[in-house]
Parts: sequence; C-alpha cells; structure tokens
Amino acid sequence: MKTTAYIGKKSAQTFYYIAEVAKYIRLPLNHFITINFSEADILSLQINDAFLRLKRQLTRWLLFSSKHKEAIEPTFAWVFENCINGESCDDIDEYHYIHVHWAMHIPEGYENDVF
Repeated sequence: MKTTAYIGKKSAQTFYYIAEVAKYIRLPLNHFITINFSEADILSLQINDAFLRLKRQLTRWLLFSSKHKEAIEPTFAWVFENCINGESCDDIDEYHYIHVHWAMHIPEGYENDVF
C-alpha cells in the first residue's frame, strides 16, 4: 500500500475533478468519512484488503438494494494516508496510524442504511 505524508498538487487537482464529475452526473460526493485503522484489530498488511471488502459491500448495496427502484451507480473516491511529522510510514504503533479518507455519494434518505 502506498502512503504519503501529504496530498500533492496533482492529487488535490485530481480529487477536485472527481468531485466535479460526480456533481455533473448528479451523484455528488455528499458524505465524507475517515476510517482510522489503528483503532481496529487489523494487521497493517491486511488494511488494504479490509478496505476493499468495505468498498465491495457498499457497491453491492448500491447496485442491489431492494429499497431502490433502480440500481444506484457507485460513486466514490478515497485516499490512504499514514504519516507523522511529515514522514510517511507503513507501521502502526502508538505514534503512527493508517487511515483512509473516503468521499462517497449516498442517496438522500438512505444514510442510516449505510452508516
């Protein structure tokens, strides 16, 4: 898993355009969550797989939820971060933590079904 100490200009620009495209297709990124994996009992090498499982569950829910008349196109973006004092690292200990910022579109009225 690649980690960075901060988001660079190119990444920030990419994230900006992702949000603009989501608005344009009328699926705005209306929820933003941060998952701090240091609070979970997950080994650092398993974090990426754990996040992918969460993402797959959300995708399935959006596409196949019986509450929706039509499938909802999964729309989200995320970034993993892990740093201390501007230095990126791959270990979780009392000073380091791997976390993911996840922006997503959840249809109005369905927030409680997801969170």
